[in-house]
Amino acid sequence: MSFAEISKMLRREYNFTQVQLAEALNVSKSCVSMIEIGKNEPTSSTLAKYADYFQVSTDFLLERENSFNATAAQPQTITVFEKQEKELLNNYRSLNDKKRKAAREFLQALSED
Repeated sequence: MSFAEISKMLRREYNFTQVQLAEALNVSKSCVSMIEIGKNEPTSSTLAKYADYFQVSTDFLLERENSFNATAAQPQTITVFEKQEKELLNNYRSLNDKKRKAAREFLQALSED
C-alpha cells in the first residue's frame, strides 16, 4: 500500500475531508490532495505530523522493510481515536502513577453501572 493509499485510509477512518485533514495537520489542502493522488510524497515534517496526529509510527506510514528485506510486521488493525478519545488519552498519560490508578478505578466503576 502506498503512502497515498494509507493517507486516504486514515482520513476516511476519521471521516475527514481533505480540507479537514489539512487543517488538523496544519498543512495546505493542496498538500493533502497531491499526496493522495500520488503526485507528491510527504516531506519529513508532514510525515511526522501524520504520525503524531494518527498515533502511528512513521515506519507504518512508509511500510518500511527491515534489514533482511522482509516486510516489517504491521498491526492487524489500526486503532484510530476520535478527538475526545485522544484528549482523554493525552490527559491520562500526563498523570502520575497514583492518579492513573485512580482514573482507571473511576472508569471501571462507571462502566459497571
